Amino acid sequence: MAFVIPASARSWVPVEPNSDFPIQNLPLGFAQVSTMEYSVVSRIGDYAINLAELCAMGILNEEEFPTIEALLDFSPEEARLVRQTLYEMLRDDESVIDRRQVQKRAFIPISEIEMELPMDPPNYLDFFSGIYHAEHAGRLFRPDTEPLNRNYRHIPVAYHGRSGTVGLFDEVTRPNGVYLDSNGRVMFGPTRELDFEVELGCWFGESTGGRMVDTFEAPDHMLGLTLLNDWSARDIQRFESSPLGPLLGKSFATSVSPWIVTFDALEPFRVSGMTQEPDPLPHLQRMGSQHYAITLEAWIQSPRMSEPQLVCRTSSEMMYWSFAQQAAHITSNGTPIESGDLHGSGTLSGRDPSEYGCLLEISERGRERILLRETGETRTYLEDGDTVIFRGYADNGEVHLGFGEASWTVSAG
Repeated sequence: MAFVIPASARSWVPVEPNSDFPIQNLPLGFAQVSTMEYSVVSRIGDYAINLAELCAMGILNEEEFPTIEALLDFSPEEARLVRQTLYEMLRDDESVIDRRQVQKRAFIPISEIEMELPMDPPNYLDFFSGIYHAEHAGRLFRPDTEPLNRNYRHIPVAYHGRSGTVGLFDEVTRPNGVYLDSNGRVMFGPTRELDFEVELGCWFGESTGGRMVDTFEAPDHMLGLTLLNDWSARDIQRFESSPLGPLLGKSFATSVSPWIVTFDALEPFRVSGMTQEPDPLPHLQRMGSQHYAITLEAWIQSPRMSEPQLVCRTSSEMMYWSFAQQAAHITSNGTPIESGDLHGSGTLSGRDPSEYGCLLEISERGRERILLRETGETRTYLEDGDTVIFRGYADNGEVHLGFGEASWTVSAG
């Protein structure tokens, strides 16, 4: 049973209106909280909450959370219990705890901690579940054929990515690879078509143990969502992806945001998802509403700009296959999902050009230049020094919560 914090709840901790981190959120992350100390943390407003310190104070039961120094072994149920305890501690009518002591010992201004990768993923899979992106990309590359391959509406398509290059990067280095130049010559060098992809990532908190799980059971293994950018070197990817999937064009970097927003926090934003035609096979059929209404944005700022420019506003409702369906598909052949595994949604583009979730689509495969209005510069793909910013949030008129901001600057290879 999901633990949903009431929309009317308020905290004794000051929180700015429309903060991504009200008491209804209470996400999980991992941080360096002092020179030699690391801990699982949560967040409210502009403060991180050191959960190891709450254990030392007896507010969290150490016997229930023996691995509080790491998220890797957290189950969704343990995350639920942590959020319940935090809510009881932070609610504005709480009168038992010593608020001054809690603030002194466990609260850290967010500017004073170093966020770390929540978990080192044993496996990383990037799916292709954004149907409008799949259709648009299909038309760009195969204009004379059906944009979707026949398998698309029958199975969640994915490639197995490189987990070792998933990280919280401030900078992304332009990768080298093999590509065709404008004269059709095979060349080696830095990509000329560096791109971002607006995605969500799903972290798993409990192993499936090699059992096949259906879409009803899959959420019992899913810890929460994060912003995800599966960087792409389009020219390298295009040359190497025949007949197999991408390698060097993708393996150099996958960026995530530091906070895991739990599915309990996202419960008020559940939606049924788009109609699936034909009906999925029995083991892939959805059980209830398994999609979420989350707004996703991408911004670009060149070195000459004083403010970033919005280039995409899209939604997680563009997912054809839910994360639960992805998990059911992966486990259907006996493959275990391990604690800490990460699944990417795939690029979540909409139908309108303002909703295109990558530069491949926005620039129509490099044929249309994007105007950066402040300086008059133009782009088809990212240039050295450009900064990409992702934002994600959910808002139903009663509650606003989100993932915070993630940004990355492109450096020369």
